[in-house]
Amino acid sequence: MAEGDTLAFLARDVPSLGWRTYRVVPGSPGSWQSQVLVARDADQETQPASATSHQSPATPDAPVTPDAPVTPHQNATPDAPLTSQQNAASPEAPVTIENDRWRVTADPARGGALTSILDLASGRELLTGPGNELRLYHEYPQHPDMGEGPWHLIPTGQAEGSAETRALSATAQTSPIGHRLTVTGQVGEIAYEQTVTLLTGSDRIDFTTRVLDHTGADRLLRVRFPARVEGALPVSDVAGAVVGRGFALPDVDTAEHPWTLDNPANTWFGLSTTAKVDLGEAGARALGVAEVVVPALDDAPKARDLVVALARVGVTATTSSAPGTRYGWLDVDSNLPDVRIVIGGPDDNPVAAELLSRADPAYLDALKSGASRVWVPAEHPLTEVWQPSADLRDLRALPALIVTGSLSELVADLADATIEAVCPLGTEHLDDRTVALLTYGLPGFAVDPSGALHLSLMRSCTGWPSGIWLDPPHRATPDGSGFQLQHWTHEFSYSLVAGEGDWRALRLPAAAQEHITPLLPRTIDTAQQGDLPQVHSLLTLTPARDVLLSTLKATGNPHAHGRADQPDDGVTIRLVESTGLGSQAALASPVLPLDRLTQADLLERPGEPATDLTLTGAQIATYLAPAALPATEAHEFGQETESAQPVYSRYWLHNKGPAPLGFLPISVAIDPGLVTSPREPFQVEVVVSSHLTDEPHEGVAEIRVPDGWAATPAQRPFRLAPGGHLRFPVTVTPPPQPGSGLHFVAARTTAGGQVIEDVTTVAFGDAPELPVAGTPAEPRRANRGTTSATARPTGL
Repeated sequence: MAEGDTLAFLARDVPSLGWRTYRVVPGSPGSWQSQVLVARDADQETQPASATSHQSPATPDAPVTPDAPVTPHQNATPDAPLTSQQNAASPEAPVTIENDRWRVTADPARGGALTSILDLASGRELLTGPGNELRLYHEYPQHPDMGEGPWHLIPTGQAEGSAETRALSATAQTSPIGHRLTVTGQVGEIAYEQTVTLLTGSDRIDFTTRVLDHTGADRLLRVRFPARVEGALPVSDVAGAVVGRGFALPDVDTAEHPWTLDNPANTWFGLSTTAKVDLGEAGARALGVAEVVVPALDDAPKARDLVVALARVGVTATTSSAPGTRYGWLDVDSNLPDVRIVIGGPDDNPVAAELLSRADPAYLDALKSGASRVWVPAEHPLTEVWQPSADLRDLRALPALIVTGSLSELVADLADATIEAVCPLGTEHLDDRTVALLTYGLPGFAVDPSGALHLSLMRSCTGWPSGIWLDPPHRATPDGSGFQLQHWTHEFSYSLVAGEGDWRALRLPAAAQEHITPLLPRTIDTAQQGDLPQVHSLLTLTPARDVLLSTLKATGNPHAHGRADQPDDGVTIRLVESTGLGSQAALASPVLPLDRLTQADLLERPGEPATDLTLTGAQIATYLAPAALPATEAHEFGQETESAQPVYSRYWLHNKGPAPLGFLPISVAIDPGLVTSPREPFQVEVVVSSHLTDEPHEGVAEIRVPDGWAATPAQRPFRLAPGGHLRFPVTVTPPPQPGSGLHFVAARTTAGGQVIEDVTTVAFGDAPELPVAGTPAEPRRANRGTTSATARPTGL
């Protein structure tokens, strides 16, 4: 399929760390064309319908009644007919696309929001309201209570949704690789374009939201998918594991309720189950965040193995003692639990005794009859008690698992992320399926108690420190706004996945990695001759998608350790067990000697030989494989030196961002930084330092002065021992009439192919003005930053 100068095609089954080659031949590829829908009548006979390209004549802010019903296809099946109303060529007609797995419908009358996402594999409707809806939240410039700026999310409680206005346009297109739906519209100060793509044979729905124009300030933009999964809890991945999360409260006014309870996610989040309690005929209950209550503080070490086992399968666990305060009060706790695990019966644990005294006698009777794990449901559903500024310390506010049996048996039972227990009275409901969003560089998320998934896209703030330009001159974007307001075009990508089973069944960690690391095509003008096949893998890891490859690199970190030499011979392989249940991994490679692997720690320090690759749940394991690396003159994969030279030794004073490429193995400093109107030759001090730890460094320090000036010595050869430094004075002699203004004396040396420099400023005439011009600000207003149009004339 051709679009502009780009040729796109579906590449399937590309092997890991390998390639699959395709031959490009002359021809006429297809392109995106306006889709002609096919209407299905009751007898499944097909009739052509109108093309689905609608340009709305309505104004973008034409309101839609807030309580207008959303009617997703709740009872639809894969064979449900598409009605003529869905395909009518009117500005109000919904627009539908589908592939073998999904049928997606957008409503132009509701800003192009999705009114239906139908899973054709199961016949389930995912949405309970407008999906892919942009929500624009108004925020305070600074926290109304704490006075801080955007360290926290600080919504005012006011928000606008794209589903509240009509879309400007809605089109559906088809091509040889799939179908896509594009809508444009306006929400608040944001003009947007959203694209929904269904690739042929794909199990995911790909979304792109482009902010075409943005003129607001103190706004947070989210995209929302209301997708209730009964009994499921928020789940997300972090750097090396998957963890249960608590519900968030994105619609609060932080003047009344300070915490929204948003969370970070590495590559995905959703509604699912990371661990559960199986209650037999009484149902099942998901576990996300647990308070483990021991009888006394001295008993806490006995619960360690249980807490570790819970964490391994993704349950965040906090240990408390019965005499202490309960976990679950947002005034002091950073999050809220959704379950309590009470260790010990009523004779051993006062919390168990109080809980049973307030519950039906059936639960105590179950313990007396020999049950070692008894589930006591909460008085009210979790979604009812999980409210702004919630206080869940009451024992009946949360369900509880009372454990009177062996903790080691409970730990063993958690090996499959499921705890067996009895519930003599009442039931729990858990829908065993998952709905998740794969994110692409968008870590902030919230899942509210209704089950709606919110993904944070962008934020513009005016509060300290993001709204402040500290050092003059004050800089701005072309419209005069600060950079932190982000008044330019933005593009965000994310994907929706869903299916039966928990996140492990969908292999979401692997799916998310595939999402954020798309295939990289490379064109070759002429076919290369060689022995390698068209489809080839340089490293194969099994079980595929249960164990992930985190790192494959040359062994060693010479820069981090201050070494001048190349990395050690050998290859470092780092594996991540992604299920939390443990895996038996296996590696195969046609180029690496994997029969002599050595275990190593995260710093790549070698340990014992690796006899097998048995990984515990969520383990990150590092191995070293012996292999000879290419010679040092081999081609480098990327740039190793800065394009702009010289490199400033004190780079942070020159608005150069983080440390430059090469990490400055040698640095040079010249002091003082400022000399004013010297009447005779003056001295500066130069220090050359080595940050190398394994070998000496030889070089020349050069003193550069303006024309007509002199420096003694003008050069200084040096040899530095590992970690050594050299300090020497330099006499600078200006001419008799240097002229007023600023002059610069620079100390330079070279290392690693770069010129490294530091500067002393010499000022003749009036002393440079160090503070910003104007009357100093009052202390309480000083953090508003500079508005000066000129910089400090010091050269510093």
